[in-house]
Amino acid sequence: MEYNRPSAQISMSQLTSNFGGTCGKPGAGKYVRSLPTLTAYNVTDLDGGGIDGDKVAVQFAVNWDTGDGREMIPRWASPLSTYKTPGTEAAGC
Repeated sequence: MEYNRPSAQISMSQLTSNFGGTCGKPGAGKYVRSLPTLTAYNVTDLDGGGIDGDKVAVQFAVNWDTGDGREMIPRWASPLSTYKTPGTEAAGC
């Protein structure tokens, strides 16, 4: 039997940035003048059942409203991080 389900979206409590610590919830974001370094913690693989699962990688996207009428949409995305053992730190961008 083989599974390959995509992982659930990482919760905001699993994310930190070098500008202000824990990431803000949607609607309560922090304003910055340059892109922060984002880090995800305790990322797991749904198919693998925790730390013994397949290695996982993360990709970050940043949404903002530029006033162009398209509202909050992804305006920037990081490259895929390196693959790491589930449950470890995955530094992004």
